[in-house]
Order: sequence, then C-alpha cells, then structure tokens
Amino acid sequence: MERLDGLPGPQIAILREEMESLVKVMYLLRLDMGEREATARNVLDGRGFCDPSGQPITDQEMLAVAGTLHGWAKIVYTFARVFIHFASLYSFASRDPLDQLTTAERRTIVDHLNGCHEGRLNDKSPFDALAPLLVRVFNNISMNLTCYLAILEAGRSIEPV
Repeated sequence: MERLDGLPGPQIAILREEMESLVKVMYLLRLDMGEREATARNVLDGRGFCDPSGQPITDQEMLAVAGTLHGWAKIVYTFARVFIHFASLYSFASRDPLDQLTTAERRTIVDHLNGCHEGRLNDKSPFDALAPLLVRVFNNISMNLTCYLAILEAGRSIEPV
C-alpha cells in the first residue's frame, strides 16, 4: 500500500477489497460450524459467497451479522461503500470526491478517521487531507483481518459485544 503513495484511486480499490474481506470473515465467525463449513464449501466450489441453501449472501445480511460483533463493522463498511465509487468515478486531480458525499456520509468518514486513525479532519477538509490516512486505515484493517482469520482457522467463534 505504501508503494501506491500519491495514487489514491488504486489505494481506495485495495482498501475496499480488504474491508470486504474483513466483513466476510466477521460474518463467518458468527455462524455455527455447520453453516460456516457449508458457506466455505460454496465459495471453494465456485458458487460464490452463498448460504448453505445456495442463496447469495447480501451485503446487508453480512453487516447485520458482522455488526453484532463490533459496532465499527457498519462504519467500516459504510466507509468502504462510499469510497469504492471514488476509485472509478472521479478524477482526483480535477474534482474533490468528498464534495459528492452527503453530509452524513462525510461525517461518518471524518469521525472514523479522527477517532481511529489520528486524523485531524473537519467537515470542510478536502480529499487531499484525507488521502495520507489511507495507509493507516489499510494497516489497521489488515491487522484486524489477520487476527480474525487466525480465529477462523482455529475453528473458534466470537461472541457478540
């Protein structure tokens, strides 16, 4: 991620993928072992991220379950959902993508970055002020993903908080 310094589009795309992986792992950790194994089997057999009956698992379903683990799951996913559009729709040099957000979306991102990643942003901060924090966000999510994967690989679960 550090090698992409100054290239926010690719950074955001990678960040979104890491966030999506984190939410999926958090979702799996809340399932009983039978459901977890069936879901994993569906993925490994090429049927995608589906429940035991073969129905695709939606983002909303994942968030509903994963969000019972930690309240920040929804914030992380909101952050990712908003930012994925930046990677493909906006030229960072010609337009500030934060200007395209609702006040609530912007507030969610600013609060998350200030509270969890040592940001010093306000509601009027431009994207250029946010971009240097992307590596910190990635590293934090990557560390959490590594921990949750170890729990998943050990066949354990996590109780809701």
